Amino acid sequence: MKLVNLKIVKAVSATFFVFFLVSIMPQSPIAYSLSKDANIIMSTGTIRYAKFEFGVQIWHGYTNNTKQNAPAKDLGVTCVRVDCSWRRIEGTHGTYNWGKTGELITLLKANGFEIVYMLGPWLPTWTTPADAPPHFAEYCEEVINRWHPKYIETWSEPYPTWPGTVDELIALYQAGYNKIKELDPSITVIATWGNSQPFDTGRLKDYVNKGLADVCDAYGIHPYIPDSLGGKSSVEEYSTWAWNQYWNALNSLGITTKPIYITEFGYKSTTLGETEAANRLRQQLEWFEAHPELPIKQIHYFCLWDDKLEYTLVKDNALTPRQIYYAYKQFIAYATGG
Repeated sequence: MKLVNLKIVKAVSATFFVFFLVSIMPQSPIAYSLSKDANIIMSTGTIRYAKFEFGVQIWHGYTNNTKQNAPAKDLGVTCVRVDCSWRRIEGTHGTYNWGKTGELITLLKANGFEIVYMLGPWLPTWTTPADAPPHFAEYCEEVINRWHPKYIETWSEPYPTWPGTVDELIALYQAGYNKIKELDPSITVIATWGNSQPFDTGRLKDYVNKGLADVCDAYGIHPYIPDSLGGKSSVEEYSTWAWNQYWNALNSLGITTKPIYITEFGYKSTTLGETEAANRLRQQLEWFEAHPELPIKQIHYFCLWDDKLEYTLVKDNALTPRQIYYAYKQFIAYATGG
């Protein structure tokens, strides 16, 4: 009997000793993993509260806007980028046809989302690059009076969607910026240049030298990463290289004070495969979170759904989530403490 009691005492003592050792050791990082549906295990990391807002682009072309609203809320995003293409809304000069885009905006506003109103790309067929600036100012006025926005993105990927010169584009940006600030100085005006696969610092310098910094409050960029990783070994290595190129360009121009809005980024599940696309998304998000020195204010995944179903978070018209959908949802919860 005494022998049994001694064994029990030893076992209990050993257990308490283990607990003591654990209590004085540095705490291990919190592990987090995706839904079983995603079939991916995310890397280990400590909880860090996001310094930026998470968003998604919702396209106006889906047949049922109400149905698109549900996954947006499920993802946990707080802001949505909406394509308010000038060409589509004002197909006839002076006539504004908001149609399903207006229906989508109304629904999103009613559900508490902040909206980034993207006014390009593509010029209406009834004007030219040289004549467009005053007409674009009129369109900005229509958007402000109708929707009272907090964020306006004046164009999207002007290379290759802008048919004129850089000088003509800056003149359009200037006309829009002046009208927006005249009507509501509190609106954040986001300006983009080129496209970003890879980061085009030569075009950036050209735009800045022509006056880009004077016609916006923030820079919009689209840091897509090529499927090939541009010859780099990982998403992390490519991101470090690309952002160094971008940041060095801004430094050389003396304009590093404006915030950054990532109004598009994403991965092509149709070419990379479901698991690889989701893993690359997670790696890029972790890279963003690990670099708080970058003045990123919002990031928007492109997109929830579109008619090509390539970069989308859903795989079909029934809005069935892809693995990348679960990866984005889980990371938002992780980064925001949700």
